[in-house]
Amino acid sequence: MSGTNGVHPDATGLPGGFKVESWKKLTEFCLTEARKRLAQAEEALGVAQGAVDARRGEVELLERALALRPSRRRRGVVGGGVGRAAATYLLEVMTTRLAQSGEAGFTTHLAMLSSRGWPRTTVESGLRRLVADGLIERVALGRYELTDAGRAAPPAGPGRLPLLPPRAAEEVRG
Repeated sequence: MSGTNGVHPDATGLPGGFKVESWKKLTEFCLTEARKRLAQAEEALGVAQGAVDARRGEVELLERALALRPSRRRRGVVGGGVGRAAATYLLEVMTTRLAQSGEAGFTTHLAMLSSRGWPRTTVESGLRRLVADGLIERVALGRYELTDAGRAAPPAGPGRLPLLPPRAAEEVRG
């Protein structure tokens, strides 16, 4: 080919020292390496996507937790554990006593007797919860009375009260 600058080689031809087989092997090797790297990148992307999804789940959980507002339980007794169970049970005993005898007042001794074997600390914890929730009031040392809120409290739902007082359960096994 001739041009204004002289003779140029054919652009479509291969140079004399070019070996097609070597080029093909090198290109196949590069293709294999590129596929390996692609697989590694896709695996890393999957791991990263899993981490992103996990962090999204954490964020959603924490946002839901912040959206929660503390609420009183149905009977007005807040919290868990044996004190809550004792408070629920004692309130039921007191409202039943009020309905049957008209007596709104009771003593710590009567609460202990109605609990039949519960530790004194459990009964006292239940009484403290009822006072804190405004369902009963302490009128004298060891003497309590149902408040209007305690009198109006609905009965405990199914499964909320122990089926048997603590000592009675031991006697059944007995």
